[in-house]
Amino acid sequence: MTNANVTAWDNNSIQAFTALTASSGWIIRQEVQDYWQTSNQTYTYSNYTINASKSGFTTNTTQVNLTTNTIIYLIITSLGQVTNCSTYKCFILRTSGTAVAIFDALGAVDINGSLLESASGSPDTNDFIIRNSTGATVAWIDDATGNFSLIGTISENNGVACNPPNGSFFIRGNNSECVAYINSTGDLWLRGELQENAFS
Repeated sequence: MTNANVTAWDNNSIQAFTALTASSGWIIRQEVQDYWQTSNQTYTYSNYTINASKSGFTTNTTQVNLTTNTIIYLIITSLGQVTNCSTYKCFILRTSGTAVAIFDALGAVDINGSLLESASGSPDTNDFIIRNSTGATVAWIDDATGNFSLIGTISENNGVACNPPNGSFFIRGNNSECVAYINSTGDLWLRGELQENAFS
């Protein structure tokens, strides 16, 4: 993602750096001070607060104790693709505003296109993208076709509340139970079922 703003502040809220991401999604390596010391005093600058933001996207902030070389991954996603989830349904919208997928509170999913398991390829910037904690894409819903691509496979009609593994993208139902998740390897678990070509 190009031109996302990445800013860091030390533990005294003093800005340490600000930089824009390149087309790779990375910023140039930054150096920050860990501490300074005199004969009778030590002052530390960690924990640093790191923030990534871009207009039209979510903001992601984390705190990091920077005492050694560290790579920090912050993932931000488009705000324009998910709308009101308060009616017990979460709609994934095309950039034009029409639905390509609906996740409901019972753990069912309706998609506009087809399910593609063990998918290869890569999404474009208009697609709804799910990444794992390392930043790798594990699933996406294509903005143009409505196809739902999984790096892994689907397990549906499980009928019970789920227990998502750490690092999963998950959806809760009306009573806050997990009803669907996509794990870090791109497997989709559904309490209900997935319906392909459900609407146009």
